[in-house]
Amino acid sequence: MYSSIFGGITTDPSAMVIPIDDHMVHRGHGVFDTAAIMDGHLYELEQHIDRFLNSAQMAKIPLPFDRSTIRSVLIQTVCASKCSQGSLRYWLSVGPGDFQLSSSGCRNPALYAVVIESPSLPEPSGCKVITSSIPVKSQQFAVMKNVNYLPNALTKVEGSFSCPASTRS
Repeated sequence: MYSSIFGGITTDPSAMVIPIDDHMVHRGHGVFDTAAIMDGHLYELEQHIDRFLNSAQMAKIPLPFDRSTIRSVLIQTVCASKCSQGSLRYWLSVGPGDFQLSSSGCRNPALYAVVIESPSLPEPSGCKVITSSIPVKSQQFAVMKNVNYLPNALTKVEGSFSCPASTRS
């Protein structure tokens, strides 16, 4: 796990915290991406970083580091984890500051990264299609990997109520 707020990598989950005044936490002003880890290597990392940086630009979040430093931090985080199969999820936040709506009180954007181990990819078993009452995201937010996944989460909850417990994921 990595935090630019604390300036490094830790393998202790209890040491990985995000300040409550981080605008990603209380205002949703953040973006993220996820890259697969296969045989200890990050799959298509360059494309993921491109999308991540594009999302940051769309969300008007300045970068705490240049692209090459972000890439290096992500690779070092995976190496420190010793994970061979899983995913690397990373977030960019406008940063901690205050509890106002505006991010003008945020002085330093924050980069966070977490390695999530998973032994193997799940076997495809198909899925059930439902019609959801949750409105579709606007195009602007549908193409940006932002941290507001509430519509997605609510759709998943709604879908889980429409199928037997044995088929929920």
